[in-house]
Parts: sequence; C-alpha cells; structure tokens
Amino acid sequence: MAILYATYIFIRRLTGLKGTKDPIEECKERIGKALLLVLEILIATDVIETVAFSKTFQSVVLLGVFVIVRILLSWFIVVEMGRYMAMEEARPAGV
Repeated sequence: MAILYATYIFIRRLTGLKGTKDPIEECKERIGKALLLVLEILIATDVIETVAFSKTFQSVVLLGVFVIVRILLSWFIVVEMGRYMAMEEARPAGV
C-alpha cells in the first residue's frame, strides 16, 4: 500500500504537483520508511509467535537469527536514508 502511495505521489510530482524535494528521492524516502515499518511489524509477529506457540530451543535460536537479520536490514535502510539526507543538506540551493 505504501509503495502504491509513493508511486502515486511520484507521478503527481512529475505531472506538476509542487514539492521541495526531487520526486525520485522523495519516492525512495517514502518506500524506505514503509520498509522500516514492515520490518518492525515482522519482528514483533515473530516474537509473539515464538513466545505463544513454540517454546523449543530451536525455535528461539531461529527467532534470534530472524531478528538479527531484520535488524541489520533496518539498520542498512536507515544508514542509506541518512546518507541521502546528508547529501540533500549539502547540495547548494537551485542545483
């Protein structure tokens, strides 16, 4: 849903809707934020599922691996978004 909304805003920006950012970069930012939200929800559902349904050592280890992978993915997305924001702030006005 968020990807559809970001695409809609992107198309509107290309066809004349005013904004302060480059349409492509704004679309990337919106999609990045949506991905972060989805990763957080997936971590929460995995924790709830493991605690509520399967309490074996193997399932807890598997949960730990999933959580670490998703945290790393989230971290890389945040770093990439931060890099983009720093580049935007460093860009001279009118370029």
